[in-house]
Amino acid sequence: MLKALGFKEGIQRKAHKNKPLSQCPQKRNQRIVKTRAKVEHVFAGIRHMGGKHIRTIGMARAAVAMTMMATCYNLKRLASFLHRGVDAFYKIKSSKMQLRPQTAKG
Repeated sequence: MLKALGFKEGIQRKAHKNKPLSQCPQKRNQRIVKTRAKVEHVFAGIRHMGGKHIRTIGMARAAVAMTMMATCYNLKRLASFLHRGVDAFYKIKSSKMQLRPQTAKG
């Protein structure tokens, strides 16, 4: 079903009793775990803030509620970065983009 929708299966393989995983499934699991760790930490943080259940009627309201929870999570992360002194804001330098200096109108 996932292939029909254009998704790749991301379920890790599990070793069974007295039969360890070979090298190929171990490498596959290592590739999957990188993405899972990034995504699962975000959803765990949202769940920790009380977002385990969304109590709304309708998909539109649920989408708004989920967006608000994600925004709160991002603000919490930003506050954490600023508290630790991490430069959370960075600029991408592009040769195509040229900034014009602002002149005072008077």
